[in-house]
Amino acid sequence: MKIVHITSGYYPDLGGIEGHVQLLSETLVQYGHQVTVLAESRRRDLAPVESINGVEVRRFPAVGRGVYRYPSGLLRYLRVHAGAWDVAHAHNYHALPLMLACVARPAPLVLSLYYHGKGHTSLANLLHGLYVPATRGLIRRVEGIVCVSEAEAALVRRTFGLGPRQVSVVPTVVALVDEACLSTEPSACAEVRAPAYLLSVGRMAPHKRMDRLIGALSHLSDSYALTLVGDGPERARLEQLADQYGVRPRLHVAGRVSDADLRAWYRRAGVLVSLSEAESFGRTIVEGLAMGCRVVCSDIPAHREFARRYPEWVTLVPPNASDAHVAMLLEATVRRETGAPPDLRPYTRSAIADVMLDIYAVAARFGALHAPEEAALEVAGDAHCHS
Repeated sequence: MKIVHITSGYYPDLGGIEGHVQLLSETLVQYGHQVTVLAESRRRDLAPVESINGVEVRRFPAVGRGVYRYPSGLLRYLRVHAGAWDVAHAHNYHALPLMLACVARPAPLVLSLYYHGKGHTSLANLLHGLYVPATRGLIRRVEGIVCVSEAEAALVRRTFGLGPRQVSVVPTVVALVDEACLSTEPSACAEVRAPAYLLSVGRMAPHKRMDRLIGALSHLSDSYALTLVGDGPERARLEQLADQYGVRPRLHVAGRVSDADLRAWYRRAGVLVSLSEAESFGRTIVEGLAMGCRVVCSDIPAHREFARRYPEWVTLVPPNASDAHVAMLLEATVRRETGAPPDLRPYTRSAIADVMLDIYAVAARFGALHAPEEAALEVAGDAHCHS
């Protein structure tokens, strides 16, 4: 099968979506499929076309900044090469490449929206209120929609007026799960793990609410320490907040780290903490569980699924919990006994690739079935325009 992924970023760009698309693409290549990635690029030092682990990557320079970025040349490329692929899979509702794919329709189209239901700033919320009605018709025309959690699927169906059969739920690929499933040394982590060592991984943005975790640290004894892995606009404020709370000596801001270093932090941590206010999935939660961490996370729909599935391992934090309450939950989590390791096989590359291939096959058949009908409508429309 010839598959094209259309996305807002790709390796060496970092991020949850970027990592998922890369791992899925490379797994599909290993299965014998031909995969092309068309990605927006914010870096001028990357080759416009290259092969990475068997995946053909074509980059289109981003014009503009933030949510206003436009991938120059992508729409034309999609139109010129329409029909070159058996199926197209576009990612990230909150970036323009997905919408350009909806406009161009280069092949039967599957979408992964990673939809949060709102923006994370006042301006983003205002734009969001205009963007959703304008794009609803395009979203409803595609051959398939994939959500990464039941919570996102419910939100997408409600927002865009979709039926239950139009939306599939497939989690993102989490590389550490494959490694944990293949590991034959489960005791290695136990030897270096510090139960009172807290870890939070992710972009340092306001909606991630790492400030709540720093506040909670001030209510914990000196035996507790916290590492923040990641970077972002909140970094300086978080460091200043740690100074104000008097916990700076117990806080380590690691910034961006290598994959090897990230694994080391997970192996050392007793508790992985994610207090984000909005997520469509919980990649770091799965990573933490895969590496043997207990998890404390915000009580949002996407996280509740993990709490239901792994109740011995995952603790939810109420939205309005005080810093002292969060600290109490962290202490209780450290003391709690856990049972058997959680079953994370649904998050392996092979499990997710198998499900996605079934979705692609259905989309391709559905697209082929309706292609003559759509062509007839286009011809009729052209005739009307010229009459």
